[in-house]
Amino acid sequence: MIGLWSFNSHLLGDQFHDHYAVARIALNIIFFCTIVYASATQPSSSVRGAPFNQIRFGTFALLGSYVLLIIGLFLHETRIKMPFGFVLYDWFTEVLRVSANVLIPAGAHAVVTRLLGWMGPSAKWWAFVGDFFVLTARIMALYYLGSLLAHQVLWLQVAQVDTVQTIMVRKNQFDVAFSILLWILAFFILFEAAVALWGDWRGEKDRAAIPRYYYHAIGASLALWVRTLAELIIVVRFHLKQHLLLRDTALSRDTVFGLFTVIFLFLIVRVFQDSSRHIDCAPLLTKMQEETRLHIVRQAQHPTNPNGVAPSMESILQAIGRNPTASLSSQTNTDLNNMPVSVKQDYLDGLVEYLTELRRRHGALKGVNFAREF
Repeated sequence: MIGLWSFNSHLLGDQFHDHYAVARIALNIIFFCTIVYASATQPSSSVRGAPFNQIRFGTFALLGSYVLLIIGLFLHETRIKMPFGFVLYDWFTEVLRVSANVLIPAGAHAVVTRLLGWMGPSAKWWAFVGDFFVLTARIMALYYLGSLLAHQVLWLQVAQVDTVQTIMVRKNQFDVAFSILLWILAFFILFEAAVALWGDWRGEKDRAAIPRYYYHAIGASLALWVRTLAELIIVVRFHLKQHLLLRDTALSRDTVFGLFTVIFLFLIVRVFQDSSRHIDCAPLLTKMQEETRLHIVRQAQHPTNPNGVAPSMESILQAIGRNPTASLSSQTNTDLNNMPVSVKQDYLDGLVEYLTELRRRHGALKGVNFAREF
């Protein structure tokens, strides 16, 4: 292959004599282990955990980037001899890091939007604006990763200096734009959490009765915002303006990024779990369950088959499961449709879980009076 791909050279490193490099390796190992522990506390990948899925996938991508980063730092300190094509290793690490930086805020937006259910139809606009920022950040991430790959490939191919320089400038501009979008998204999530707290604060006379998950949402969003702000400052100063890196810059960056990531992950889990329990106790979900029970009773008492035999409980529950909202009243369906998509999905997931529990307890019943089972 033409170019520098196969030329061998020793990686830059100080053979573990640089205290900053050693500290950076140790620090990232600590953060990796802490994030693994934090991921173990996340809700399972079930129907009810769907709003959390983006955070879960983002955490996996983040752990993958930590693995590649730690291995890369270790290889550099050993000054092992590698071909120049090894520079693409950094691109794969960056793909995982950027993926995590998009997925985690997107999941945070989905979780925090659930707290705005009290706003009614207007909460849909908050969800729409946040989704727009998420989509824009994803598009910009693709531009940034594409320009980064193009810059590395052109450098390895020994392209003209002007071409490589032009691509590098574009890459840095996309990096800054991506960081700005993430900062705006994090600020929007923080504002969402503040509005959610304000809504409950305004309607609750007893301040002690305000659920703690509102405060956890503020803390998680603030941690995410601080992390994106630190990344934006680093990118603008050292990537766009090309200031020389100080010896402790990389260590400081890893410290801020890892610390506030861990804080965010622990708090956002509490927000999701506690708010889900609150929805489980919500009057609307109770009403949905009652209407579903009445629908089941009507189906059992008025069989539609020719022989007049009551259908089995399993067949009734399967029919409801295919279209859960069909068993609800028009007013209940209107109340659901006036909610943001994520909040509506939470209630529907709660109803599906209820149907699953009914199937587990009563699915084997056949040709009996089901009314006495409820």
